[in-house]
Amino acid sequence: MKRTKNRRQTASSSAGLAQLSLLEHSLCPLDTKTSLTEGLAHEACYRYTTAAGQRCTATAKLHLPLGLSPADEFTLWGLLALTLRQSQPDPHFAATPHYCLRQLGVIDARGRRGGKNYQLFRQTLRRLSSVSYENDAFYDPVRGEHASVSFGFLSYRLPHSTTSDRLWHFYWDPVFFEFCTAAKGSLLFDLETYRTLSPAARRLFLLLHKVFFRRRTSPEFAVRQLAVHTLGFSGGLTNGILNRKLRQTVEPLADTGVIANAVWPKDRGISMVRFDRGPYFENRRQGRRQLSVASSPLTEALISLGFESRDAGHITRRYRPSLLREWIDITIAAQERFGAKHFKRSPQAFLMHHLSKAASGEYAPPDWWREIQKQEQHQSTATSPLLRKLVRSSNGNRENEDRHQPPVRISELLNITE
Repeated sequence: MKRTKNRRQTASSSAGLAQLSLLEHSLCPLDTKTSLTEGLAHEACYRYTTAAGQRCTATAKLHLPLGLSPADEFTLWGLLALTLRQSQPDPHFAATPHYCLRQLGVIDARGRRGGKNYQLFRQTLRRLSSVSYENDAFYDPVRGEHASVSFGFLSYRLPHSTTSDRLWHFYWDPVFFEFCTAAKGSLLFDLETYRTLSPAARRLFLLLHKVFFRRRTSPEFAVRQLAVHTLGFSGGLTNGILNRKLRQTVEPLADTGVIANAVWPKDRGISMVRFDRGPYFENRRQGRRQLSVASSPLTEALISLGFESRDAGHITRRYRPSLLREWIDITIAAQERFGAKHFKRSPQAFLMHHLSKAASGEYAPPDWWREIQKQEQHQSTATSPLLRKLVRSSNGNRENEDRHQPPVRISELLNITE
């Protein structure tokens, strides 16, 4: 009981959010040798029941120019939940990679900034941003009907320099974001439990989470349909091998209490499987839970600029998120591009002065900032080691500057002109 309590306390602070219709089928094959193939076209089918009780088949097609790893779904569902956990959810989400990875439990608060985790995060975002999704009978939770749809997941704008402390900007596809924010369009789940599972078990965990939301026993699934089209095992495997792989997938879910029992009947020689809801779901609220509000990524960015935590919170409440994230980015970019000499007093004073002027419509972003944005749009797909070396060398002097100034109180900046 003690272990269960600790797990649920962790789950309340670390949540994932998945789109319900996407749980019905695999987004890519489980075998990464296949799924990470560039130019991959992945197709999966699933059965659904119309409002009139008619059984139909939906076909989903995913175009994956850069391939896709099953592990990328952790970032997709985690980042989506993090976006919607903000006090003012917006399809444009901006945060430092350190904030995202710390909130998702990939690194802890003391984790080293940069390194391999940042590189993997960038690679995952590239793959996710290239996905094009089509479905001929996707359930539209906004209109309450099945429809033919086409959308992507997200776009992004990242600093080209891997040593930059600037915000990373994520832009969710408007159609996908609308489906995810609809009342009956998404599933909230425990991200900590999810991340301990294998990719196949993760997909089954989410599907059964959806099923067990309303019933104690799942419908009977055809093993081949479930294993190939929903979980992503190869369709070239024999029924015997698929049965064995599915049993291996079920084991960790039984160990965590998600599944109480698995029954394997046969229907006219076709292998079937049925699952009973486990104690994992006991004492959980059987209704639509809401995401708890996460700390603002802009608060963390302000603290990194030298503001005290309390004053950083005051600033995030005072200014519009869109305005604040732009001028935070401008301030950090000025610090990295021009150094400390660019500021008459301090980066904190620069930010507060320009924020107040911009809020009243007196200031627009400087020309050099627009030029940086244009350059980064052209460089965002560049992967040349030589280009990265040139970018790092252009910012080389930044490493010699003292970036660990004592926190500044907002009261000291109220009357400052920069």
